[in-house]
Amino acid sequence: MTCRDDRVYDAVVVGGGPVGFRTAGAIARKGHRVVVLEEHAEVGRPLQCAGLVSPRVIDMAPFSSCVIGQVKGGYVHSPRENVLHLDAGRTKALIIDRVRFDRSMASWAATGGAEIRLKSRVTGLHRDQGGMTVSYRNLGNVYSVRCRVVVGADGPNSLVRKTFDLNRPERFIRCYQAEFLGTPSSRDGFLHIFTGEDVSPGFFAWAIPTPTGYRVGLGVDRPGVNPKNCWKALLSLSSFVELMGNRSPGAIQSGIIPLGQPRNIVDDRVVLVGDSACQVKPTSGGGIYTGLLAADHAADTIHTCLEKNELSLGHLKEYQKRCQSDVGRIVKKGMRLNKAFMHLSDEKMEEGFKMINRPDVISLILRGDIDKPYAMATSVIRKAPGLVKFAGPYLRSYFK
Repeated sequence: MTCRDDRVYDAVVVGGGPVGFRTAGAIARKGHRVVVLEEHAEVGRPLQCAGLVSPRVIDMAPFSSCVIGQVKGGYVHSPRENVLHLDAGRTKALIIDRVRFDRSMASWAATGGAEIRLKSRVTGLHRDQGGMTVSYRNLGNVYSVRCRVVVGADGPNSLVRKTFDLNRPERFIRCYQAEFLGTPSSRDGFLHIFTGEDVSPGFFAWAIPTPTGYRVGLGVDRPGVNPKNCWKALLSLSSFVELMGNRSPGAIQSGIIPLGQPRNIVDDRVVLVGDSACQVKPTSGGGIYTGLLAADHAADTIHTCLEKNELSLGHLKEYQKRCQSDVGRIVKKGMRLNKAFMHLSDEKMEEGFKMINRPDVISLILRGDIDKPYAMATSVIRKAPGLVKFAGPYLRSYFK
């Protein structure tokens, strides 16, 4: 039996991650009635994020108590374990307690007037001329609620996206991650990146220093490759073994990262944000910064459409247009760099390392922006023109 909720909401946000909470809180703060439906029992868990962000994320969401470390550079390990040392001498990225960050964003949304319902897994969505009906299961009971617009913030496998047949991601990166607990590193402030077809085909592996050890993970973007085998290969690397010392891994978490730029992220009474809209940086897999940008665009557009009572695709498409100027640009240019350099053979990767491992090229890289790596790509390629031979077609399109 389905229990009907007689309350009618202006917006139902499906998914209680930071982007969903940001969208919900921003809409509620504009005077609208909003509810967030989150399937898990706790905000922020299960954890499926490396927690490395640019300082501008904390500028946008000023939860400084969530910052647990800073990164000023890194060690990039080639497939043959040669090392590229990058030291900016200043903070380039922040390490956050992702669970605390999510909970801070949830609190911000609730303070702004948004309702939050945990243990509420959406099972169906139905659109009619009068609005939307959202069905969800909570503690064994099935409920339905009415609203004027639905926001899909429900991740890479978005039910909202699938229900309304919006474009799926171009591809998925499969990820493994675990905490290696132990004495904090003496090289605190530097992350480690590991490359190679054995440990992270089509992407990379990472070890991020934390106050309690390292947050270690890898991504696989190659059909038919088992991430478990890549994980074993990473843990057997001599440079990785030396870095970890006697630290031992905790429970392994798995997840997926959506890549690509869908043509449509809106429909009649439907808006997608965050991972459900593939708003992820293709060069790093990070989605908090781009997701927060999109959340603000979505909230502004939805507010205007609610006020005018115009919630058709034609009116909501203003959100997609707004995203093109920042989020869309980051994703589009990032995909070109991803296709150009993430799928090199180990031999080509080693050759590229030699081209880059020069003081003048490293200096340019260190001036780069981790949210917009394409901004310094032109300068790096001019300094190391040999890089063009690895991915000519992609780079030619990049400069258009």
